[in-house]
Amino acid sequence: SGILGANLGSLSYLIVFLAGSYLVKSSIIEVGAVVSLIQLMNYLVDPVVDIVALKSTYEAAKPIYEKLNIEDTVIETGMKSVGKNDLVISNLNFSYGNKNIIENFNYRFKYGKKYLITGDSGKGKTTLLRILAGELDIQSGSIYLIDKNNLKKSNDCILGYQNQESKLVTGTIYENISFYRNIDNENIEKLKKEFDLESNLSRNIETKTDLSGGEKTRISLIRALVEPKNIMIFDEPTTGLNKKLEGKVIEKILSLDSTVIMVSHLNDKEFLSKFDEVIEL
Repeated sequence: SGILGANLGSLSYLIVFLAGSYLVKSSIIEVGAVVSLIQLMNYLVDPVVDIVALKSTYEAAKPIYEKLNIEDTVIETGMKSVGKNDLVISNLNFSYGNKNIIENFNYRFKYGKKYLITGDSGKGKTTLLRILAGELDIQSGSIYLIDKNNLKKSNDCILGYQNQESKLVTGTIYENISFYRNIDNENIEKLKKEFDLESNLSRNIETKTDLSGGEKTRISLIRALVEPKNIMIFDEPTTGLNKKLEGKVIEKILSLDSTVIMVSHLNDKEFLSKFDEVIEL
């Protein structure tokens, strides 16, 4: 529509020019009149072209705005007490094709508590985390973030997320950790030391095969932990790490002043006892 509007504007100028040339040649009007008419067209055509272009931009941006727009929608939860920054999942359902993965899931994650999600393979643990992180769209149900004692309906809560796939991009270690954020190298170096990541921040990663599985996991963890959010989600945060480093990572995560929601293959009693609640799907 933008291109069409611009072309129609150009066409109108051409028509005025040709018509004016004919009238001048026929001695019906003076050349000055044609120039004045073209100048007048500037005031008529340009706004129309701009309106068409703006309408096109508006229509393109509207779905994104509606998705990101957080409406203050107070809902009835039946809960007698709720706290600021609590996360509420209401009647959540998700399926791949005809296979139901998550069915009518309801839960309230209290701010500052530590949660471990367990269950057999295929029960929807990673799927649930991906929905919370915004990687998957909600098919039915709602996610609410409690703020100022009201519930805000939002599909895009701001949170920290460590993906078990350790997604990396071509670039330096620093770029993979900062991910377009202006982060002080000192903060990154501190976490590097804690997690025994020896790679220099300026080291360039050409492909994912340049790093071991453990290095990928540590980069992914540092990326999430360098700027902790109120809600932190971790999907198998100890993949590829040795026993000693596993302990360091879990200790660091559970020391956060945040709501922690984690999926992990670790299931011994000592590990389970570190969490406020264990949710089995």
